[in-house]
Order: sequence, then C-alpha cells, then structure tokens
Amino acid sequence: MRLATWIGSVAVMTLAAAMTACQPQSSPVTRPALPTPTAQTVAQIRAQYAKIDPDARVGVVQGVLAANCLAAVGDVPVADLAAGDVITFLDNNGQTITMGHVVPAIEKDPVYVYVKYDAPKAGGRVPAKGDIAVRAIK
Repeated sequence: MRLATWIGSVAVMTLAAAMTACQPQSSPVTRPALPTPTAQTVAQIRAQYAKIDPDARVGVVQGVLAANCLAAVGDVPVADLAAGDVITFLDNNGQTITMGHVVPAIEKDPVYVYVKYDAPKAGGRVPAKGDIAVRAIK
C-alpha cells in the first residue's frame, strides 16, 4: 500500500512539474500587446536574415497551445525544418521573446511545423499568434 501511495505521489509531482515547465519564471508583467507583424514586416525580416544566412527560415506563429508549450508555425517551407532545429521567437519589433525547438509531428503536416517553446524570462511572455519564428544556422 505504501508503494502505491509513493508511486501516486511521484506521478502527481511529475505531472505538476511538466505543467509548469513553460510558465514564466515569475509573474508576467502586464503590458500593452504589440500589434502583430504585417506581411511587410515579415518580408523585411526575411530579407535581413537571408543576407546573413541564406539557409535561414522565417515563419509566423499561427496558433499556440499554451498548456503544452507548443506553437504552430506556418508561412514557412515545412520541409526545410527538421525536428530539433532551434527557433527564435520575435515580436513585432524584432525583439526576442523566447527560444524553442522543432518537435516531430505525430502526422506529417504540409502547412505547419510545431515548436516546443522555452519558458520566457522573468517579465517576459510566451509566443502568440502573429509573432515571428526564425530558424537561423549562422
């Protein structure tokens, strides 16, 4: 009976740790939301990264599943991204929000790549629909 109670306690603690893994390290700061990047902003960022790294890929966050710390990134050649690729999330001003990595999809998705994002720094925020996602090698 004690073993079953101990196993149950460990399972609950593991689940709680997993659920809070991508939460901000402290309470997020309330601040006005920035407007989402326009198509022109995304094109400018693509051009900037292409000059630095022709293999860079720039996409746009299409949706977020916050409970699982996952962002769906579209408007990018899905075949050019692979599981494990490091992604930087940027806001409308090109400032880093947080980092993440491409995760393997359960089923092939021709439109979106899925990125598990890291917990934002204290006072930061998680990625949101419309944010920019960049994979740069250099």
